[in-house]
Amino acid sequence: MKRYPLTNILLFIFLMSCSNSNQHNIKQDERIKIIDSLNTTLNKDTVEMNLKAHLLYVNKEYLEASQEYSELIKIDSLNGKYHYRKGYCLAQLSSYNEAIIYYQQASILNYDKFECFKSIGIIYYFMINDNKRAEEYFSKCLEIKPKDKEVEKYMAELTNNENLNL
Repeated sequence: MKRYPLTNILLFIFLMSCSNSNQHNIKQDERIKIIDSLNTTLNKDTVEMNLKAHLLYVNKEYLEASQEYSELIKIDSLNGKYHYRKGYCLAQLSSYNEAIIYYQQASILNYDKFECFKSIGIIYYFMINDNKRAEEYFSKCLEIKPKDKEVEKYMAELTNNENLNL
């Protein structure tokens, strides 16, 4: 797997060394072409990695997809979709607490907060058996989509469970 920090450092050094184009006889147009060429390479690699991660994800190869999403997050840590998908992969691999962290990060990045909160609620309700935390996240879901049938069903089950425990 390619690592991009070195490329970024080299690009930075190149840009700094070219700050005075007269001094180095490099024209602005030449610098732009070099930068575009580096960006095209990075974008092509990212697109290929994204496609590979997606194919692994849809084919339910969650361990490998999780690893690919980790690499994509290193490249673009502000992409909420990568965090969400990494969380989903981890949940499928029974790494529930770690999955919650990625779902929370995806929601912070404004990636489909409803689905993030619902996924966290489901983990707390079904996997961790923490009904109080599940209810907290399902309530957040209902703030976003007040009439969502699936979440309303979970909330009703939680309420029935609480009444049975009294």
